[in-house]
Amino acid sequence: MAKWNMNESGNRAGLPVQGDAWPALAHELQAAVVGDMESFVMGLDVGFAFVGRQKVIKVDDASHTLDLLLFHRKLRRLVAISVLLDESRPISEDQMEACLRWLDKFERRSHEGTPLGMIVCAAMQAEYIQLLELADTGVQAAPYPTDLPPRAVLAQRLQQASRRARARIAQRAPHDPGTMP
Repeated sequence: MAKWNMNESGNRAGLPVQGDAWPALAHELQAAVVGDMESFVMGLDVGFAFVGRQKVIKVDDASHTLDLLLFHRKLRRLVAISVLLDESRPISEDQMEACLRWLDKFERRSHEGTPLGMIVCAAMQAEYIQLLELADTGVQAAPYPTDLPPRAVLAQRLQQASRRARARIAQRAPHDPGTMP
């Protein structure tokens, strides 16, 4: 799984953050990037319908959070999206499989296909997009449907959203000494 690239300042997001400020900034950065991606995907007019944001799925004793849950009308499938910005909130293929199985069992309707899972990672220098679907033996890499936004366009937009969110947070630094030095 791709992880956050460390920059020369040594922190996870490329922001000059000290100690306890990181969790709040990470949450804000995550929310900003997910919001931007949601607006982008919904604005494409390719058949997505919004189902939920920050969907918590409890499987046994573990809780997993999907950043976006969408329904693609043409594919007739739920699409679960997890956006990764750093190593503090990773989701593995096994966790995505648990989420997809839960969605398949409790959310999918009889006329719908099995849900798809998308793990997107916005690293400092590279993007990583993995599409997963359920199989009898677990999850497998899924062919990228042409009905979804092109992979390159999605990766570019993810990187732009991440840069914009980082810039907004960094720009506040002189005005908000409580969050950043």
